Amino acid sequence: MIQRKRLLVMAAATAVLAGACGSSTKSGSSATTAAGAATTKAAGTATTAAGGTATTAGAAGDSLLNGIIKCTQQYKGKEVHIFSPVRDSDTVAAATELRNAFAPLEKCTGMKVTWDGTDQFETEVKVRVNGGNPPDVVDFPQPGGFLDLVNKAKLIPFPDDLAKLVTTDNVGGWPELATVGGKVYGVPQRANVKSFVWYSPADFKAKGYAIPKTLDELKTLSDKIAADGGTAWCAGIESGVATGWVVTDWFEDFMLRINGPDVYDQWVQHKIPFNDPKVKAVADAVGSYLKNPKYIAGGDNGIKAIATTKFQDGGFPILDHKCYMHRQASFYS
Repeated sequence: MIQRKRLLVMAAATAVLAGACGSSTKSGSSATTAAGAATTKAAGTATTAAGGTATTAGAAGDSLLNGIIKCTQQYKGKEVHIFSPVRDSDTVAAATELRNAFAPLEKCTGMKVTWDGTDQFETEVKVRVNGGNPPDVVDFPQPGGFLDLVNKAKLIPFPDDLAKLVTTDNVGGWPELATVGGKVYGVPQRANVKSFVWYSPADFKAKGYAIPKTLDELKTLSDKIAADGGTAWCAGIESGVATGWVVTDWFEDFMLRINGPDVYDQWVQHKIPFNDPKVKAVADAVGSYLKNPKYIAGGDNGIKAIATTKFQDGGFPILDHKCYMHRQASFYS
């Protein structure tokens, strides 16, 4: 393992740190292990262990994460790059928060952590990993993409000490997100709720609209808004090479609501095809909202514009009282 460079992977919904095959030096291997451990603190799973020594990090004998990392400036002059879809231009607060989480590690070990954000993440990470030039740390937003690299033998398991920390210092069920075949390939880093519906309480109150508690009530409300001459939904799914991921969140939610968790698991494990009648029913259900000219401003032209509207801008019409609801994740705040 000392002779291998390790790719550490974090996922947004199921954030993960993991190792990639490839030649490197001893310092590169050790430095990546340290970077991975610091990310555990970012998740809030080892705040006492990591945060407790942060104020005095740098003195001999101090350590991070239960002694796994000694604070002896052992990596002074080394640089670790974190590859991420989170960019300062789009989500300044998120990028700053994640970057600052590594400050105790830098102070402890002397290494420099550099954040590399890109809007071409899905393409670039595959090119770099498959080309034998993996980043030191990858902030992986999709658990499916992470698992794909594991299954293609592009990643190597964590060493025993870090694997033990992952399995013992997280809530139940969380470590399994980064465990494949009984081996720990990563550490959960952060999560987002993907099923929120954003709206304006003031606009709802002005029209006397009640907050729907069921899917049927949501549909009834959408019809009511349309009948009143309003625009029920606004949406935007443009995201560079990742354009369309917003609709996948609609699909996942409706798959659970219409078919239940057993069929959902069959679907994500490719045990049923994408043209299965159960999947088609989900597509029709999603389309009843996003392809409904009565719900979307501009009718058919408005529906076509969804694909070219940046996902960051999708909900802005609510602020201008031009639509009533926008389905988006918790990070949209």
